[in-house]
Amino acid sequence: MSECAVKKVTEITTDEVEEISKWIDTEEYKEKNFARTALVINPAHACQPLGAQMVAYGFEETLPFVDLNAFTKNAKNDGLIPEDFPTPYANTPSFTGTHIHGYDAMLKSILAYLSEGKKAETDNGKINIIPGFDGNVGNLREYKRILSAFGIEGTVLADISDTLDKEFVGEAATLSLPIGVKKTDELLLKLSELSGKPVPAELVAERGHAVDAMTDAHQYLHNKKFALFGDPDYLLGLVSFLLEMGARPWHVLCSRATKKFTKEMQALLDSNPYGAGCTVYVNKDLWHMRSLLVTDPVDMMIGDTHGKFAARAAGIPLLRVGFPIIDRVNLHRTPIVGYTGAISLLTQIANKFLDIKDDTCEDRFFEMMR
Repeated sequence: MSECAVKKVTEITTDEVEEISKWIDTEEYKEKNFARTALVINPAHACQPLGAQMVAYGFEETLPFVDLNAFTKNAKNDGLIPEDFPTPYANTPSFTGTHIHGYDAMLKSILAYLSEGKKAETDNGKINIIPGFDGNVGNLREYKRILSAFGIEGTVLADISDTLDKEFVGEAATLSLPIGVKKTDELLLKLSELSGKPVPAELVAERGHAVDAMTDAHQYLHNKKFALFGDPDYLLGLVSFLLEMGARPWHVLCSRATKKFTKEMQALLDSNPYGAGCTVYVNKDLWHMRSLLVTDPVDMMIGDTHGKFAARAAGIPLLRVGFPIIDRVNLHRTPIVGYTGAISLLTQIANKFLDIKDDTCEDRFFEMMR
């Protein structure tokens, strides 16, 4: 057998691997991990072009290109694209920012491009919802169902079934992702205010169902500690929901966020006794999260597929929420917004805890009823 032509710089023994594996689970390593300022390991976000493409796919008969500006300029010069053909463009470099920045930049560009030179003098009575970057199509359908229940004529912008062709005027409102009862209440009351219509009886009944479900299942979440990571909108909604359930969002990690988000999240935690002791980590990655999980364990982690490695290392269950979810099926079709979404989210969390209890309990505690 011939020897390798490249000589190894150093030999790593099995004992050294085991020693390092134990060391990275220590408080000493966590301090060194949180002291790093340059290297990013497994960030909980994607690149700008991904967000830009999601916006483009939400407009009918749109074909997105990564280098659209150069493509359209050459194509129009060659007469392949008519001069008056709409070709909105946004600068979304992949080496900076996140999918959220790309989404926002592309949507703003499309709105500005299509409304240029058009002036709406009056409010047309329609309500438009901008959900932000959200890979859960079930959430988008839930927004449209809520609008339909109100009898409101409106549009979920950048939704695959809708198109846009004019400027907007009228009142604007910015709300958190409507996860849980409180945040959904805020959405429905704002829709009622803007439309002048009462909250439909159908949605009032759904609220009652959600409250009943939360009351029945609160014992399974009460005082449980959670680690969460993801996009700012998702985190604000999820933390609000957990606080409603008497749970503790112990570690809240956002890999890219603003001071506004940090202030809003801290205020949310401070507003509820179950937020005491909980910590917000901004501009940190999932290797930081791993250190948190192994040195200060929680009962469950909530986030997308990227979190499975840290969860496995710490022996902590992962509830998959957010984008992307690429190792489970159909979760992107299950809404977590609105009252029905709150029931769905609660059901997933409570049943995961119950599954663990059944899988790990002694035979004498393996019961029919939980």
